[in-house]
Amino acid sequence: MAKVITSGEVDEVKETKTGKIIVRIIENYTSQMGEQWVRKWSLWMDPNTLAGDYAKDDWLEVEGELSTKVVEWTHPTTGAVKQIIDHNLNSVRVVQHKAAQTYTPAFNDDEDDRRKYGTGLAPF
Repeated sequence: MAKVITSGEVDEVKETKTGKIIVRIIENYTSQMGEQWVRKWSLWMDPNTLAGDYAKDDWLEVEGELSTKVVEWTHPTTGAVKQIIDHNLNSVRVVQHKAAQTYTPAFNDDEDDRRKYGTGLAPF
């Protein structure tokens, strides 16, 4: 499995019927063409290894095993049906957690790039 490191703001936290915790985060990033894009991730977490309480608008940096699948999505206003990629992380480890009141997001500021390159932006 491919190991992925990503970060974003918590959009939703819920528990499944089997007891797993799903944390959905939204990652904002800039495309190669300079456009601002959004990617949604579902983090599948075991409640026995959960390292804290996460709430909407908290910021998380996580790593885990990548899993994807193609799903149908209906646009909420137009009703158009599209096929999209559902991004999931399994065996999640939280690298950093910042509570909502202590984090002010900057759209192009990437904590992963800050850790790797010393700035909030990748050098390429």
